[in-house]
Formats: sequence, C-alpha cells, structure tokens
Amino acid sequence: MREIRTIRISQINIAMESPHSPERYIELFRQAKSIRTPIILRGDEAAILGPMDFKTYKKSGDYISGDIYKFLNIDETAQWFNTIKNEPATEEETSNINIPSELRPNLKIIEFVFHPHNHKLFFINKDRKNTLSPQFAEKFFQQLFDLACEKGKFPAVTVTAIPERESIEEIFSIPTLKKIEITLARPNPDDFEAQERKFLKKLEKQNAKRIETALIALPGKSLEPDEETRLLAQVAASNGKVIGYGLDNQGKRIEESTKDKPMDTPYTVNSGVELSSDVLLRVSRGRIN
Repeated sequence: MREIRTIRISQINIAMESPHSPERYIELFRQAKSIRTPIILRGDEAAILGPMDFKTYKKSGDYISGDIYKFLNIDETAQWFNTIKNEPATEEETSNINIPSELRPNLKIIEFVFHPHNHKLFFINKDRKNTLSPQFAEKFFQQLFDLACEKGKFPAVTVTAIPERESIEEIFSIPTLKKIEITLARPNPDDFEAQERKFLKKLEKQNAKRIETALIALPGKSLEPDEETRLLAQVAASNGKVIGYGLDNQGKRIEESTKDKPMDTPYTVNSGVELSSDVLLRVSRGRIN
C-alpha cells in the first residue's frame, strides 16, 4: 500500500586534521565499525554503528551508506517497578526475569550517508518512531571517532552539527548585539575558498588547535562586526560554534547560538516510488554537487 510520509534530514561535518584524504576518511569509518562499545547518549539511551556499505556514484564518487542503532542500555541490576500495583517490584516478582545479556530493547534505526571527498554526513533524524537529534548525532560520532582515532592512530577529528543557514545572520541581526563568542576548530584546508583558508593557516602557523575569540561592545553601544569577523563566524558555524548575546527591541536579554539551530529539513517520501534511503541519498548528492 502506497504511503506518503515526511522524514527530516540533518547534516554534520566531520573534519580530520592533516594528513587526510577521502581514503583516510573511509579507513576512519572502518575503524569505527570495529568498536563495539555502546556510546551513551543520555541516561539509558545508547547507540552503536551498524552495518555499512561502501559504494560509488558516477558523479559524486565514493560514499558510505549505513545505519546507527539506538537502543536502551538497561541496567539489569537496577530496581524494577510493578505498574499494576504502582509500587516497586519485590524480589519474588523479579526472580523469574531472564533477559539475555546480548539483547537490548527499544531499537531505533537511523540511516545515514557519508561522502568522504567533502567529509559531510547526512542522516534521517526523524522517520516515524526512529529519531536521533542532531545534537546527539554529533555527540555519538565525536565519541565514536575519538575512540577510533586512539585505536587507529588517526589525526584528531572534530564533529559539528551543521546549523541552519540563517543561524549566523540571526546572531548578527540581534537588535543590540552586546557580545559574540566564536570558537573555530581546525577546518580542512580543502573546505573553503582561498580567503577562508587563512584561518587554517593562522592556526597551523602557531601550532594551535582552535581559535576562541570574543567581541564585547562598549557600554551603551551595539557591536558592528566587520567582514573578517563575519567570515570567521561563517567558517566556525560548521567547524565549532558561534554565540551571540544582546537585547531585543523591547530591551529583553536574548541569546542566539548555532548549536541551538541545527539543520533540520523536512522531505516527503512516497513509499510507492522510493525508499527513505533513496531520498536521503538524493538530498545528500544535491547538497554536494
């Protein structure tokens, strides 16, 4: 039966410090796949990297399609609750509970596509009951790659959830901009135009891992960021974070952050024509070609 539904797609940037190449990113994912320790997202929620396929598309080159498995990593030794009696379960009631140690409940399957040549990963953050927020996707891959880098001797990797395109402009549009904080982790040298690469060169020249800078307005004034500050913020949006503080038109304090507005775009899936994975791949190709 044909079904038309809406899925939501987000994007994260995976930036490896030099030396790096598309092949090196593929090796990173292979190393990450070998890690079977669940990554704790929040409370009992955990995730692990599922199966992956390494493919080639004639226009976009190599890419990886795969799944993230999210589940409840329950503590079998914790106290149980009897919902009928509305009270803690007794030892007698729990004595017959036998959950195999390899089984975990409430599985959610999150599909993703990764393009090694521009190190961008697209994933479905919501499809029916399968959900994974961009913030938790960022946390998952950052911790996973930290383990992979340690195990496989890779250069450091920084994972950033890509914000909505208008998020930077919203910061600069704060009526009275009192303070702006910019954190830029090392971007890849092939990410940007020549003018933008100077930030990477500045970091490399000083053996620096990242730039952390803040502009604070004079009393009674509003910041007027110049082109270099705007450019730095634009690069940092996909390789770090930008936070703006100020006042709205009514004098009320306001805070805007790129971390609070990750890319979250709805797309329609017609099950009679295509799969959600087809839509995901098409969207990811359209964003990189």
